[in-house]
Formats: sequence, structure tokens, C-alpha cells
Amino acid sequence: MESQAALALADAAVALLQQQHGARANNGHSEKPRKPRKKCKTSYYLRKEEMEALKCQVESLQRQVVMLKARPKRPRDQILHNVGTTAVLKTYAMARSGSLDLMKPHVMDHRYEDAQGDFCCERFELVQFVGVQSLKQVFDAVQFFLLNIEISISEILGHTTVREDYDRMDGDASICSFRLLSSDANGVASEANGVALTKYVEKSQHWGGRPCAIMVTDSVDEDELYPYTPSERVRRDICVATILTEQMRKKPKRRKTSAAAEEEGPVCGDEEELVVVMQRVAFLRWSSQSSRSPRRPCMYFKETSPAGVT
Repeated sequence: MESQAALALADAAVALLQQQHGARANNGHSEKPRKPRKKCKTSYYLRKEEMEALKCQVESLQRQVVMLKARPKRPRDQILHNVGTTAVLKTYAMARSGSLDLMKPHVMDHRYEDAQGDFCCERFELVQFVGVQSLKQVFDAVQFFLLNIEISISEILGHTTVREDYDRMDGDASICSFRLLSSDANGVASEANGVALTKYVEKSQHWGGRPCAIMVTDSVDEDELYPYTPSERVRRDICVATILTEQMRKKPKRRKTSAAAEEEGPVCGDEEELVVVMQRVAFLRWSSQSSRSPRRPCMYFKETSPAGVT
């Protein structure tokens, strides 16, 4: 009996050991390797990263602003400032009209063909505007002419002229860019690409505190957006400098009938009137490099006046 009991206890012990060993083996196979837990960023670090990204964007914008400021000091303001303050135009205009009476009309027109075969025209003129209210009135009229230059060319020269590109800034000081395409009755097509700058000064130091106005038109040498096409059109370069000043003179005496004298009263010979004087220097050149250029440009453009194209 005792031996049987001992064998039973031994079998039970062996069975218990087997169960424990099997359970450990099953646990070892069922458990998977644990992945490292992701660390969640705190709001502090998230805000810090956002601030750094915004800082980079702000620095990029600041660099762009610095580059824009590094350009020729805001071309519009600088050019207009130079046009209004420099004495070069005044000196040249005074030299051209030094021996002339500003109260009398004058025109000098010189046309020639240069060594490159280009047709050139130089023109200087004095024009008096009588019966106007102010210099500003004449300035506004000249600005209107510049803003509708394609209509003026078509009316004066009879050419079909269209404006293909246009940009403008309003005000007493403005910049106007334009590109004009023209074709005449003989089928000669031409193009002009230029910039017009105008400035009105109420009290100019160069003219004794009186008002004056300066208008400058110059050709664009190169335009990446609208390059010149010599195979299709003749290039026309225009350079014009115009100065408007005020002059006072005594009104000329007029002969009147007795009826007019009774209605209007006596005429005062000492009464003064305002005269706006325009001094203008213009240079025009038609390029001969184009295949569409006339063979004898001086004869072809004999009747062409720069007054109609400036």
C-alpha cells in the first residue's frame, strides 16, 4: 500500500511539473515583442517649431524687401525727382534759346542720314500759349496728348497706329510706358517702344518760385517682353524733352469800333496777360537695319514731322 501511494504521489508530481513547463512554453510563444512607445510632443515644442517656421518666412520676406529697396531707389520716385530738380534740361534749353525771344515762335528742323544709314531728325521749337488760365491747364492738355498718342499719330500723319502695351501712374508726377505699332499707306510698318515721364512743380526754384512742368520721352533699348522685330517692322526711336514755363507780358492794344468801345469800355494798355512758353527738343531716328526700311529714307520721310510722333 505504501509503495502504491508513493508511486501515485510521484506521478502527480511529474504531471504537475509537466503542466507548469507547458504553460511556460505557451506563454513564451504567445508573447510578441513590444514596440517602443511613441513619445508625444508637448504643446511647448509644437509652438516652438511653428515659431521657427514663421521666423524663416519672415526672414525670407525681409530679404525680398531689402532686394526691392536695393533697386535703383524706387525708379519712379528717383527718376521723377531727378527730372524735377536737375538743371541739365534747363541749361540745355536756355542754351538753345539764349539768343531767341521767348515770346516769338521759332522752329529749327534738321534732317539727315547718318553713317549707319539711319534717318535722323532733330527739332527745336518755341511755342507760346496765349489766353490760357494757368500753366497747369497746358500741362494737363499735353498729358492728354501723351495718353492718346496713337490717336494723334493717326490723325496727323494718316497712319494706322495702335497701342499694344500701356501702363500709367496718375498724378502731377507720373510715368507712362507705351508701345506703338504703325503702318502707312505704302505698307511700311514701324514700332516704337518708349517711356514718358511728366512732372509738374507748383513753385520751382530754378524759375524763381514760379510753376513749371517737365516732360521727357525716351525709347526703350531692350524689352524682354516685347523684343524688336527688324524682319517685320522698322524700329523708331524717339527722345523728347519739353519744358513749360510762365511769362507775363502786356496785352497788345486793339482797335475798337465806337459800339464796341461803349459796350466794353476803354482798354488799359498796361494790363498784363499770362503766356505759357513751351521749349521742346526732339530727336527721331528710323533704323535702317530692318528689311522693311525704305531704300531712300530721307526722301520717304520728307513730310514726316516729329511733332506728329512725339
